[in-house]
This record gives sequence, C-alpha cells and structure tokens, in this order.
Amino acid sequence: MRPPSPVFSFARIAAAVAVVAMTVLPVGQVAATTLTSTPDVVSDVLYEVDGEAGVVRVSAVIEVRALESPSHLFVITVPAEVESLAATQGGLPLQVRLVTQGGGTYKSAEISLDTPLQAGTSTTVLANYEIASGKRNSRSPIRINPAFVRFGVRAHGNAPGGSVTVRADGFTVVSDMVDFLPVEDGGETIYRVDDIRRPQAFGVAFSAENVAALLVTSVPVAGREVVVRSWPGDDEWLSLVVGTIEKAGEALFDSIGLPWPEGAPITITETVAPNEAGFGGWFNQITHEIQVGENVDEQLILHELSHAWFNETLFAERWIGEGLADEFAARLVRERFDSRPFPMVIIRGTEVGKQLNEWEHIGVGDPDPREDRFGYNASWSILFTITDEIGTDGLSRVLDVTSRGEIAYRGSGEVEQTAVPDDWRRFLDLLTEVGGSRQATGLFYEYVATGDERAVMDSRASSRRTYAAVVDSLGGWEMPYPLRAAMEVWDFTAADAMLVDLEQIAAAVGRFSVRFPQADTASIFAVRVANLVDNGAPIIDDVSALLDRADALDATSLVRLGPVASLFHSGAGYEQDRGDAEAALELGDANRADILIARINDDFDRAEEASRRTLWGSGGFVFLALGGAFARSRLRRRGERAAKAHNARVAAGDPSPWAYEGDDPMAVPFSVDSTDSESS
Repeated sequence: MRPPSPVFSFARIAAAVAVVAMTVLPVGQVAATTLTSTPDVVSDVLYEVDGEAGVVRVSAVIEVRALESPSHLFVITVPAEVESLAATQGGLPLQVRLVTQGGGTYKSAEISLDTPLQAGTSTTVLANYEIASGKRNSRSPIRINPAFVRFGVRAHGNAPGGSVTVRADGFTVVSDMVDFLPVEDGGETIYRVDDIRRPQAFGVAFSAENVAALLVTSVPVAGREVVVRSWPGDDEWLSLVVGTIEKAGEALFDSIGLPWPEGAPITITETVAPNEAGFGGWFNQITHEIQVGENVDEQLILHELSHAWFNETLFAERWIGEGLADEFAARLVRERFDSRPFPMVIIRGTEVGKQLNEWEHIGVGDPDPREDRFGYNASWSILFTITDEIGTDGLSRVLDVTSRGEIAYRGSGEVEQTAVPDDWRRFLDLLTEVGGSRQATGLFYEYVATGDERAVMDSRASSRRTYAAVVDSLGGWEMPYPLRAAMEVWDFTAADAMLVDLEQIAAAVGRFSVRFPQADTASIFAVRVANLVDNGAPIIDDVSALLDRADALDATSLVRLGPVASLFHSGAGYEQDRGDAEAALELGDANRADILIARINDDFDRAEEASRRTLWGSGGFVFLALGGAFARSRLRRRGERAAKAHNARVAAGDPSPWAYEGDDPMAVPFSVDSTDSESS
C-alpha cells in the first residue's frame, strides 16, 4: 500500500462529496435584491447512471411551499461538474442561474418561479441536470464509466419528508451504503432512502462497479500470469500498468526469491477506492487483488505487486511489509526505468514520528495522514540502509529462511524449525544472523522499538555479546540447540544461564589447549558442546580429568633412578609409552592414557625392585669373598710364624725337620729352605 499523489487527498474528496449537496440556501446568499423569504422545499430525487455516456442523469420532483411571506425563487446547490440545469413549473420552463461557489467546488442554482408563491401555498417544480465524470487524474472525485461509478448523492430540500433513489443498472455497490435500502425493480436493484428527516445533513458517496465491463488483459510473469482489469477508454492507465509488469515483473519475482503465491491469480484492478481512503493502491491478501487508482507510476505498481509476498502472512508489523515493498520496487525502478526514487532522511516532528512498531494497520485506530507519511518513509529508509549493507541477495536469504520457518540461530547440521511468530524480533534476528547486517540493531533501537521493547533489546544485546565471546573462544563451534532456541524466543534469562556454563567450558578447553597446543580440541569437545542439553559439568570434569592425567604424565619425567635401577629400566620403552600417552591425551583418550601412565609407573617400580634385589645379592657375595681372603691371610701369617719358629729350632740344633706351631693341628707346615735360613 502506498500513499497517493497530492492530487488525491482524503480531506479533499470528503469535502467534494459534501459540496455535491443539493441543499436549499437562504435566498439572500445568492440574490440580495429579493424581498421574499426562503420557502420549505421537499423533493424526491432520482439518480440514473449511464456508464456508457459517462454521466449520471438527475431528475427531481420538488415541492415548494411558501411560508409566512410570498416566495418567487429558491436556491439549491449542485456539483461543480453540472453544466446546465433545466427546471419547469406546470410544463413551462423556469429561469435558472448557475453560479460557481466555494472556489470552484460546487455551483448554486437559483430557480425563479413563474409567478410569486403566496404565503401558505405550494407548487411543484421539475428539475433535470446531468453530473459529468471528472477527467482522469483531475481534482474532481466524480468518475462515471461503463465499469465504475463514483459520485455524491445528496437530498434536495430543507424540510423533512423527501426521498432519494439511485438506479445503476448492471452495477454492484462497492461501499457500505447503510442509509440505502436495496429494492428490486424490474429485475434490477435500486437503492432508495425514504422520509429523509434532515435532508441538509444527508450525503452519501455512491460507488459501484460493473466487473463485466472491465477490460481484461493477461500479462505472463515467470510462467504465471497477472490479470490487469482496466476501465474502458483509459488506455494511458492500461499501457503504464502492463508495460511496467512486462518490463520488471519477472525481475521483481526473481529478486524477492519466494515462491509464487498459491491460490487465486494476482489481479490488478483500476478503481478510485484506495484514493478515497488516502492511498495510491492496496492489496487484498485473501483475494490477491490489487486495487490501484488512476494516478499510477512504475514504483506504485511494483510496490503493490510485491505485496503479494510482503503482507501479514510474512511479517506481522505493517512497517516491515511496506518497507520491503518500497525497497524492492524502488531498486527495480532505478535499474529499469527513467526514474530515481530514494527515501528521504527520517525527520521526526513535534507531533509526528512515533516508533514504527506503533504504526497500526489500516482499519485500526484513528489514522493520522502525517503519521502515515512518516511511517512509509521511515520504513523504506530503514530497509534501504540495510539492503545497501547486505545486498538484495542477503535480503532474499532472510526472506527465504522466514518463509520456510527455519531458526535464525543456525547450527551446522540440519536446520531446525521454529514456531516463533514472524514479527519484528524474528526479522531483526534474521537480518543479523542470516543476512549479516551490523546496522539493523541500531536502526531498530532508534526507530522501531517502543520503550519496553528497548529494554528487552538491551538484554538481547548483552546476551549476544556473551554468545559471540563464547563462540569466539571456542573457535567458532556450534552452540547447543537449547541455547540457540532460547535466543530465538528471546528468553535471555535461560540463555544467560546456559552461557555461564559455556563460559566455564570455554575456560577449561582453553587450559587444555595451553597444555596441548597441537590438540584438535574441536574434534574432542565440539560435538559434545553442540549436543549439550543440560549443564556443562560433565564436560568440565572430563577436561579436568585429562589435565590431571597430563600432570601425572609430567610427573614421570621427574623420576630419577639409581645406577643399579637404571640397568633394569628400558629408556626406549619409557619414551615410547610417554609419547603414546601424550598422544592419547591430545586426542582426549583418558582411558588409554591411564593405561600407558600406569605402565610407565609400573616399569619404574619394577626397576627399583630389581635394583633392591640385586644389591642384596651382590652384598652376600662380597662378604663371602672378603671372609675367605681374610681367612687365607690369617693362615698365611700363621704359616709364616711357624716357619720362622721351625727355622729357629733348626738353627738351634733341633733335629726334627717338621714342627707345628703350638698345638694347632691346622697349622700349615713349612719346609726349611736356604732362603728362609738366610733371611733369618
């Protein structure tokens, strides 16, 4: 939906309907020279539509009654489009003077009676005139053609009791005619109001259409069709609409990137209904009908056509659909037509400029045209800025994810679905997470969110900073689904609680990386983190256990074996086991590391035990060897003493050649030789 050209404004149309009134005016306002008073006037007025001729023929039976003084004329008002009015009294023509009034918005018709009407008497006047259709894009709100009629219906008179009837054969009313009673007359429906109590206040904008008279043109787009229905004779409107669709319709479909809407074909119908409400056009998402006024341009056509995708079935808030429609339409217009539409700088006034989430849908609340103008421009400006940042491809990705109901905070595997409503919060998450926008959050905070919503956005910003820090510290690992789901539904209390666990996991993994810089921590822990359902204590405990085993492994390098134990310890085997244990810990295999560390310590223990056994065995051998040597030394000394004693006896003349030293039977005999003798 787009605001209209200044040619069409709701206030001006409403005023034009009002001044179509054929209300009797005081005579003095038109003819100051008359001395007669204003009579009572009651009339029965018939409006007959002739679409082919482009006119509404009006005939009125007017009852004029003089009151306390004679009357010889009365005045009624008629539409500015009335060129002539004929009046008769008793079959004789009366003098009528038409005078333009109200700056050209209506005319007064002064009707002079044939003879003055005496007080208390009455007469009947017949009046006939035609209401001509206003020209295309003219200031006149009146439109009369074979397919559509729109004109103001008012009662003639200033006294109660008259009636109004509208006959529009072949037409069906398109507005809520609460004052009219539909009546069957000769197979046709007429619309009638009887006994009008306040004729001067009676006024209805009568609109009706004859769908069968519309000219239908089918325009192929991307293997589908867009049906264009135009008023007969308005070739300019038809040419512009069809030409725009032919030149840019398929490009619009491709750039949006969403499936063609299911259901009824997209239809564009020429009508003034949106203009009457203050818009250039609008889209009915149930019937897929676009209604567009006479004053069209390429951007309006593409804007309304894009509403086949950008409506409340995509995002709830009005501003999102309008901003998307303007942005996609304007980019194509700049590319393919001789026009350069851009949004204006967003400027809030003292009385307008509410947050866009407060901009209500049509039919809700009391619309303010100034707020509408601000809302359209601000919505477009925001989407223009974001699209400049992420490109139409980025925006198309956002729309695609939205239409498929996929989660914004995505993992690396199969994309999860979400039941989150498609509103401004989801749109913001998709723009940042899927589209990659860095500017969206600031724009939403400034122009979109209300005060309470800003407070929630503050919580979101805090959680997202922690979320990003955790992802960064873990090297971009996938976050667990419960956390991503909490972020998706904007449950930042639950998200923050999970983020505390993940911060502790990240710290533990960081310590592990410092101890094992070559380790592929992602292959060890990333899947467990991604599948985390509850708290992260088991992961933290496992990391701590691996680091404890690393400490135990490091402690083995501090073991110092003695020289004997070293003889029983295989250095090559130790290095092999230590390397294998280190590799097992780098892979997060605590069980294998346990086995290898235990084997290393067992090898140390066996070497020490062997050393102890060896030392005890070696000590006994040495004792025996030393004991034997001592005994031999002692016996040798005894033998030497015995030999000396024997030699002494021999020298003294002892005849015995052998002698024992003392009484020791174990004494070793020594023979006396010349050496011993000489030495003695």
